[in-house]
Amino acid sequence: MWLSVERLIEKTGLIRAEPPDEVHSMTRGALAAAGGLYEADLVIDALIGAGVDMSSVTSGLDFGCSSGRVVRSLAAAYPAIAWHGSDPNAPAIEWAAENLPGTDFFVNDNHPPLPLADASLDLVYAISIWSHFAPMLGLRWFEEMHRVLRPGGHLVCTTHGLTSVAHYATLELRTPEQSREIADALYTRGWWYAPEFGEEGDWGVINPDWGTAFLSPEWMLTQLCPQWRVLEFAPGRNQENQDVYVLERA
Repeated sequence: MWLSVERLIEKTGLIRAEPPDEVHSMTRGALAAAGGLYEADLVIDALIGAGVDMSSVTSGLDFGCSSGRVVRSLAAAYPAIAWHGSDPNAPAIEWAAENLPGTDFFVNDNHPPLPLADASLDLVYAISIWSHFAPMLGLRWFEEMHRVLRPGGHLVCTTHGLTSVAHYATLELRTPEQSREIADALYTRGWWYAPEFGEEGDWGVINPDWGTAFLSPEWMLTQLCPQWRVLEFAPGRNQENQDVYVLERA
């Protein structure tokens, strides 16, 4: 894709397009030329591993899609699915809507609701989104996902958990003192949160409830069940860092 090989582009349906530097994108360059292949595989592998038949999925949402890095790969792999992508970062959504045809992109607010009808989706996935929500806002967004998914629909999401504490400590990205603080908080109350983006926000999106969050699986289970059925919990499955959950709407 990076070399714009026409036979590959025609065969795969992938799109060779990269946002300009002023538009948010998680990765750039040669390894991102075909989109977020790693994350797309992560979502599909998690669903299939949980027993989901992808042929039954007719509509899906990339919640927190930024400039569409992951959904562009999934739209090429599953063109029959009606894909949507949402994010509060308006410039990223504007670029995606102009450059990635075949997906319905829209800007969402920092708080629910989404401009989608009740039970209108079969699938929602969110990569490293609940790892940033303050816990109470995160619960509101879980309620919103429950609203927009049909009964039996699925949500794939990732969170920081205890594996993430070890990941950041080993790479010395957090101090030993802070790592102990986070681990203690997970064992005592089930979560840790800090508004680490500051007053300037995350790429211009200002939200005091969007920072860095760690959530224990016990807290997740206590808060989400029985409205959700947990089909799979995979500690550290996302890059040996974030936990991956596959949830089914009850």
